[in-house]
Amino acid sequence: DQYDKHSPALYVHSGCPSTLFMQGEHDIITPVKSALQLKKLLRDAGVPFKMYLLPQADHAFDLILPRMSPVAHTVYYTVERFLAAMSYRESKAI
Repeated sequence: DQYDKHSPALYVHSGCPSTLFMQGEHDIITPVKSALQLKKLLRDAGVPFKMYLLPQADHAFDLILPRMSPVAHTVYYTVERFLAAMSYRESKAI
């Protein structure tokens, strides 16, 4: 019950902001199946999103040696690009 109560899937609606989520393909804490379910819910609600499944990465892919980890570098780059794109979209809407 506690897990279900805190699942982001319960809070998806058409008014959600653009969403970026990244998931390690070898995550044993949050199964990839859950990420794919969230992807479907976001798509069905018409929410703009980007999803990246990170190969050979687990749940804490950015905690161990983040300055050296290729996965962490990919994540930093992806987050920066996503935020820049969202900022650009917002500036065009004004």
